[in-house]
Amino acid sequence: MGNRRLGNPFLRRQSGLDLGGGKLARMSPAEQLTEMLANVSDEKSFLRFVEALIADRRSAANAEKENPVGPWRADAGGWENTSIESFLAAAAAWATDSDFGLEQGLVESNAWKRFAAFLYAGKIYE
Repeated sequence: MGNRRLGNPFLRRQSGLDLGGGKLARMSPAEQLTEMLANVSDEKSFLRFVEALIADRRSAANAEKENPVGPWRADAGGWENTSIESFLAAAAAWATDSDFGLEQGLVESNAWKRFAAFLYAGKIYE
């Protein structure tokens, strides 16, 4: 685990996008996921983000089966941590390194977004 900082997905402002479609539907899956993360503000938006993260993982796992990237890189969907052990270790390392996102601009009062960021970190943190 390193001190890789997570950039824009955590610091973006809420865009007011219709998360049920519209502009979001025209974004790439990676853009959709980061947009949904940026818009987490309550239980409902958190669960939408979690559902999108699940779909992202399933898509990445299927793509990896069809065309493996190799053991020393992120998988086809950008997942650095593909086992539950490495996913949780990365998320915990990010939480420790960033004071659970406070050092990256997340606000303490939005626990839903901070936990969504914790889960997203499990995907990308090295």
